[in-house]
Amino acid sequence: MKRTLFTIILLALLVLPAYAGQPTILNIRTGLHEDYHRLVVELSETVKYKVKRKGATVTITMFKVNPSWPSEQFPSTGSIKVKGLKGDMDGAIKVARLDVEVTEGAAVKQTNWDEPFRIVIDVRAGKDRKQPAAKKNAKAAPKAQKPAAVAAQPPELLKAAEKTVTFNSGWRWIYRKKVMELLCRDVAGDEGLVNGVFKNELGLKSDDKDGLLEEADSRIDALKPSLDPASLTVFQAIYKFFDEGEDAPELETTLRLNPDTGFSKLGLFLLGDYYEAKGFLPEAHGYYSKILRDDTEGYIRSAALFQRGRLLFYENKYGDAKKFFEKAYSVGFPGADLWLADTLMIKGEFEQAWDIFGRVKNTEDLDPVSLMSLGDIYMRKGNFGGARAIFEKLRVIYLQDALATTFFAIRAGDAYLAEGRKSEAETTYTKIKDMLRDEEWAIASLSLADSLRLGGDNESLVKAEKLYRKVADGKYLGSEVTHLFLIDSLTLLGRFREAMDEVESFPKDFSTSAYRADMQQLAGKLVYAWIDTLYSKGDYAAVAEAGSRYSNQIPFGKKAESSLKVGKSFVALGLYTDAIESLDGATRMGSNSVAEEAMMELGRVYLHQKDTASTDRLYKAFLARFPKSRYASEVNRILLKTAYLEKEYGEVAASMDESDPESMFLKARSLAKLDRHASALSLFEKAAASFEAKGDKSKAAAAFIAAADSSFAIGNFKKAIERYGSAAGMLKDGDEDKSWAIYRMAQCYSRLDEKKAESDAVRDLKKQGDEYGQWAAPIFKTTPKSF
Repeated sequence: MKRTLFTIILLALLVLPAYAGQPTILNIRTGLHEDYHRLVVELSETVKYKVKRKGATVTITMFKVNPSWPSEQFPSTGSIKVKGLKGDMDGAIKVARLDVEVTEGAAVKQTNWDEPFRIVIDVRAGKDRKQPAAKKNAKAAPKAQKPAAVAAQPPELLKAAEKTVTFNSGWRWIYRKKVMELLCRDVAGDEGLVNGVFKNELGLKSDDKDGLLEEADSRIDALKPSLDPASLTVFQAIYKFFDEGEDAPELETTLRLNPDTGFSKLGLFLLGDYYEAKGFLPEAHGYYSKILRDDTEGYIRSAALFQRGRLLFYENKYGDAKKFFEKAYSVGFPGADLWLADTLMIKGEFEQAWDIFGRVKNTEDLDPVSLMSLGDIYMRKGNFGGARAIFEKLRVIYLQDALATTFFAIRAGDAYLAEGRKSEAETTYTKIKDMLRDEEWAIASLSLADSLRLGGDNESLVKAEKLYRKVADGKYLGSEVTHLFLIDSLTLLGRFREAMDEVESFPKDFSTSAYRADMQQLAGKLVYAWIDTLYSKGDYAAVAEAGSRYSNQIPFGKKAESSLKVGKSFVALGLYTDAIESLDGATRMGSNSVAEEAMMELGRVYLHQKDTASTDRLYKAFLARFPKSRYASEVNRILLKTAYLEKEYGEVAASMDESDPESMFLKARSLAKLDRHASALSLFEKAAASFEAKGDKSKAAAAFIAAADSSFAIGNFKKAIERYGSAAGMLKDGDEDKSWAIYRMAQCYSRLDEKKAESDAVRDLKKQGDEYGQWAAPIFKTTPKSF
């Protein structure tokens, strides 16, 4: 705002250098309010001025003021039209005259505000627009029937766009709050509200200020004989203050010295309104609070509830503001419904807000704050054309404020984006970005970046990231929060290291940032995506590094899934001890599917480390937790294996599981350990056949050797020779199991006294070149037949 006003001043000085050093007009704007229209003239310093009305023309004469205005356009509303500004003379003094055309017969009120100095002209329609009075003890206003839906809800594909342009989060909320400060300044000092309180408290009939003063003047004369001196003194002080709007200390002193008159509440309200218009909110709070100490229902109490709600709204205390607006609304106070809807909108309670806004038929009756909120809710309800019309209307009203007019133009573009008309939205954003600089450029750049990010393709994401970076690295209102958008874009691009650098540098650059919690959440999203991407690429070393370094950043809801991937990466790297910690964490924290997979992997690690006790304990717990698991067969096989390794041969031999060759093999080996070779033999042969059918020659050979060993043990040497031969045919030369099979075949031939076959077997054994081959000939030469 200051930068924009400086630009206007500079242009004015360039146009009319003869007025250099004089007070300058900074801004001229108009605004719509619930039952009046307002013209505001902002000046660079306090000036003397006078306002003169003749019919429908109001002339504001400003003494010793530079009469320049760097625009050919002047703002207007339905009741106010600025006709022109010119330099003139008032006697010997140079003046600037602003001519304004108002509605014929309308009431005109003038006032001024300091910091910056502003001349305010309020124009209210005549007596045909009466202020409705609130009823005492009235019930909550009934909810009107909702009108027909303004438009279909956006389809699922547009939800991301709708979420992107939401007004109450991210950088849009920061700029909206800044614009809302301007709108709230225009709303403050509501003459209609003050007139209504004055009228109701004194039982008057007029609606305009002049008529109220005339009635009150007569009332003083009529009441003088019956009023006590204190009440009369307070009445006269209130009358003077209401008439002139100045010298608040005099009224304050009068009320303090005469605290218990029947007019005290009215005086307190006038002071509260006076300080609210000045921007002194704590003082205004204090005066309205004094009124509310008395819980007697009435118009002035309802008005004080409403005003306190608005003060809290100005201070961004929306939860507290909502309570006051609800109370004012419950007694039917005019305007409380719309301000309650504004507050509900900001708090995200959209359906409740729509219950109120859905009844609005004529936007001309809305103050600018409610008009902006109506545009926002129209966009949410799918009435994109209606939203654009409202934002365009606001843009024109605030044409002389660069930030406000840019913001409303961007919101019109947002309505295109939420509607799915992405190219039109980006055209709007780009035109504004290319035309403007500073904060206005930043708003347009961020809008364009948001739209590009929705594209999802790499090229668009790169463009979005560059725009976010330019704003983030600048000194704009939205720079701080834009770091969040920048990090998110880098994450989507897979540039995780750059994103993490941004995360780690943020606290140094913004040590007291309100976005620390958001940054922590974003960092968690980043690390989760980082680990997931690396794991999908099979870069297990990088997964292990990222998981070890940033595990504390991962959000709790994603910790188990990430821990599982980190644990499996450790397993792939052969780092079993590190894997146990990650997999155990995933087992404890994970959902059923994650915990199920983590327990399986952890059991395999225990088994690899030959920690059969831990394997057995874990897998028995697994079957209790997941009795119908897809891993149940594998778990049962591993439990058989652990029992076998623990030499619990009787338990394995008694097992009923013969559903696969692994189980059959383990059961047969246990039977063999128990010297039940005849029973073991058939299972060994079944297992060998099954392994062979699956093409697993190594395991088939092992099963054939085991079957041959059992045959040998029970003296069936011919059967043993056959099985040893089958195994040897499947194994490569030099394999120790092949040497064992040939060695045992030689023994069988020796038992059968088949010398030539024995000699051939010994010769084959020597060819293996291992330890069996070196000692076979001497052993068989010296060993008796009974060996």
